[in-house]
Amino acid sequence: MKKYFLSLSVFLIAILGYSQAVVFQEGFETQPYSVTGSGSPAWSAVTNLYYEGTHSYRNPLAMDATAYLTTNSFSTTGNSYVSLSFAHICKIEVADTAAIEVSVDGGVTWQKLTTTHYEGSGTLINGYAFSAMSYNPDWQPINSLVAPTNDWWRVETFDISSIAANKSDVRVRFRVKDGNSNGGGGAAGWYLDDIKVVAAASERTPPTITLLSDTLVSFNLILGPIETILDISSVFIFIVSLITLSDFSIPIISSY
Repeated sequence: MKKYFLSLSVFLIAILGYSQAVVFQEGFETQPYSVTGSGSPAWSAVTNLYYEGTHSYRNPLAMDATAYLTTNSFSTTGNSYVSLSFAHICKIEVADTAAIEVSVDGGVTWQKLTTTHYEGSGTLINGYAFSAMSYNPDWQPINSLVAPTNDWWRVETFDISSIAANKSDVRVRFRVKDGNSNGGGGAAGWYLDDIKVVAAASERTPPTITLLSDTLVSFNLILGPIETILDISSVFIFIVSLITLSDFSIPIISSY
């Protein structure tokens, strides 16, 4: 029994080393929002489309205009790994662009996120921008007048560690720009929801511990804002140097 608790302690210590914290979050359900809109036209909350809750934030795009949605400042101090995620529907013309930028100096300068940072499954046009073409045919880029539905939501993730790790003043902004001087061209615009930034002192994805056994044991543990999944099929590699395993056994029930 002592050996069982020792091995369990090893598991918990390893997992706790990969805990993460949400340092920014906005779901557009309760005002005041922790974002600021600027440029033209204005961003506004809508209730006809939403990823979670009952609201999202939308910009319909205007002729020859650029609009920004900027988060409040947040800190990642003490964290080496930073991840940005958000849900969106980007029903804008192929000539128009929807991009994400990050600042770590109070908004004086901005760095554009590109395919280098992107971890999603869509297509970044020209290596940095979303449009209806990013999820073709789901977002139906050929017909600008097709109205999006809640089935169109896609969740994106960007690893912004190289820009925003261990910074005291981080801001993210979403920029949508008319690229062909006809405004939205009848397209619905850019919808955003569930914007989240998660920071961690160590790797965001813990390493897999593999056992020298034919039996696979999985532990699913909920730690803070995320679910950490640890696959353990031979943790004896680590424990064998600490304890004798002659009478160590864990009953396992298998179903097929």
